[in-house]
Amino acid sequence: MTNNLLAFGIVATGVFITVLLYLLSNNSISVMAGVMSGAVTNTPGLAAAQAAVRDMDVASSDRSLITLAYAVAYPLGVFGIIGALLILKRMFKNKH
Repeated sequence: MTNNLLAFGIVATGVFITVLLYLLSNNSISVMAGVMSGAVTNTPGLAAAQAAVRDMDVASSDRSLITLAYAVAYPLGVFGIIGALLILKRMFKNKH
């Protein structure tokens, strides 16, 4: 149960930050969904966002921007994970 709550908290935090950035920026929610999917390196999330935008009949330019936002955020998500692991390794002095 603890691990499930931790996983839920991490996902909820990501959604909260995405909505907050949406409210603070001039980007559409579809672009922010692409950024969130890329930042957490979640390709199925990208497909779900694209399907939702298609079902909502959003302008076609927004659909292509979802993929672009994903592509921009994805490398940052990968390097962010690697960087976080290196920092945690140094913090806890793990030699493995």
